[in-house]
Amino acid sequence: MNTQPKYAENIIVGVKLNSDFKWYVSDKEFWYLDLRKLINAYESKGFKIPNSKDFSGRFNIDIVNSTNTDLFINSMSRFIAKSEELSNLIKEMSDDEIVHLVPSIYIDFDKRILISNFPEPASFELFIPDGWCGRYDSFNELIPSSYRYWIIDDKNYMEKHL
Repeated sequence: MNTQPKYAENIIVGVKLNSDFKWYVSDKEFWYLDLRKLINAYESKGFKIPNSKDFSGRFNIDIVNSTNTDLFINSMSRFIAKSEELSNLIKEMSDDEIVHLVPSIYIDFDKRILISNFPEPASFELFIPDGWCGRYDSFNELIPSSYRYWIIDDKNYMEKHL
């Protein structure tokens, strides 16, 4: 794992694509799937966005959609985290630190769904491509049991946080 989870900064995102599930740990900014909607929201509130047409910070992808999902996911490959790595981090942390390891977003590219459980105001679920479904909700039950890194030897290390 190249990036360490950090509360509200480097977030944990579960991604389902072609029926395959993976965890990613990266800067939260990558996961606003429609950056144009995000920029428009800021500009409509009077904020000036410098270089608002420069998407080089996200692989020159402004809107992650069916035409460029593979490019986006391939570009994000350096941020893949194995469940075992995340489980090992939990074992090393105190109860107070586990908050860094709560998954923030679930994206199902197959069904075009984004569910955010991000703990701070960010509303990832509002900045999704047209035709997608987004909501703020818990998604733990959607995670395949073998990927629930917070359950170790039948103990739920995040029971207080999920």
